[in-house]
Amino acid sequence: MDTLFFTDEHNMLIEMISDFAKSEIVPIAKEIDQTSRFPSEVISKLGDLGILSIPVPKRYGGSGMDNVAYAAAIMELAKADASIAITVAAHTSLGTMPIVLSGTEEQKKEYVPKLASGEILGAFGLTEPEAGSDAGATKTTAEKKGKDFIVNGGKIFITNAGVAGLLSFTAQIIEDGKNKGIGAFIVPTDINGLTISEPEKKMGWKASDTRQLFFNNMLIEMISDFAKSEIVPIAKEIDQTSRFPSEVISKLGDLGILSIPVPKKYGGSGMDNVAYAAAIMELAKADASIAITVAAHTSLGTMPIVLSGTEKQKKEYVPKLACGKILGAFGLTEPEAGSDAGATKT
Repeated sequence: MDTLFFTDEHNMLIEMISDFAKSEIVPIAKEIDQTSRFPSEVISKLGDLGILSIPVPKRYGGSGMDNVAYAAAIMELAKADASIAITVAAHTSLGTMPIVLSGTEEQKKEYVPKLASGEILGAFGLTEPEAGSDAGATKTTAEKKGKDFIVNGGKIFITNAGVAGLLSFTAQIIEDGKNKGIGAFIVPTDINGLTISEPEKKMGWKASDTRQLFFNNMLIEMISDFAKSEIVPIAKEIDQTSRFPSEVISKLGDLGILSIPVPKKYGGSGMDNVAYAAAIMELAKADASIAITVAAHTSLGTMPIVLSGTEKQKKEYVPKLACGKILGAFGLTEPEAGSDAGATKT
């Protein structure tokens, strides 16, 4: 390897990786290639050594080294096993550095330390059947619904997709029926609406995890950010004092969260039940009382009118319920009736 640009720090790094590769990678390289096994134990150890975060700034938990060090590390890993080298390269160059370079400060603080340490791996979804080198041909869409986005489409040949905890991907932004151009999103890989295929069967790099991604009405909701900023700080106080958080419910009405499954013609968000369930689960992570308030208002106070009310009732009541101007309730349970609604005495 040409050492013209290497400092003592670079040479120490290369020596460390070389020793690691000889002891930890070379002995299993043939086995993981023949069996297409992802070497999670090796990737974990590389995280412990700081190899997954070489160019990441120290303030975000990285090693804070330059790109010469990073390139030298990838080449040294590739001498032992190309699959491990591409796993680290995809995690760092595609899964981590776009957030470091272009993410918000909040995103950097939330995600980058976990990526830098190897607590989670990163993946980047760009390639599609008709888009890759020509990124402008992207067909995946992210349609804006209120403050949220609904994603549909798919990606192919995505490295680390099945082992990553965090996915960045590109999509055409559709707002009010108009294409606003390509944007990038960050989502956890366990998000509802994302399906990850089985690993591709490849001729080489067989220990590298490569898969397809399918987006089916995947909801990217701003509710998570709302919960962190508006609910979590007061959750303990409202529980201890039994105070109804009317200010939070009002804001959720403004965001359209009280009307997710309500048809647009009655002032609702017009989204499906998957989106509604995901929203309730996200609220419940922050505070169960607020989650059940929204669920009772929507499922019991609003949707029975939407589904079974007269047209006059729908027009009169549902828009007010959808925006949160009024909240809804449903009276079913009695001392001897609830699950057995037929036992109602009223």
